[in-house]
Amino acid sequence: MRAPGTQRLANTTRAFLDHLKTDVIYDDRNTRELLAGTGISCLDLGSYVDVMVARAQQDSGAISTKPPPAPPLV
Repeated sequence: MRAPGTQRLANTTRAFLDHLKTDVIYDDRNTRELLAGTGISCLDLGSYVDVMVARAQQDSGAISTKPPPAPPLV
C-alpha cells in the first residue's frame, strides 16, 4: 500500500536539501556601495534564515505549523 503524495514530498525535500549543500558565495559589496547614504542596509543572514527555512519547510509540506514572524525592518 502506498500513501499518495509521499514520493512527491520526498522528492521536494531532497531537492531542497540539495540546494542547502551547494557551495555558494554571496558578494554584496556592490549592493552596499549603492545603498551607502540611503539609510537602507542589508540584514545579516542570521537575522532571518530561520524564517526562510520555516517557510521552505511549510511550502514543501514538511511541517504544517505557522512560520515565525518576520524580523523587523531596520
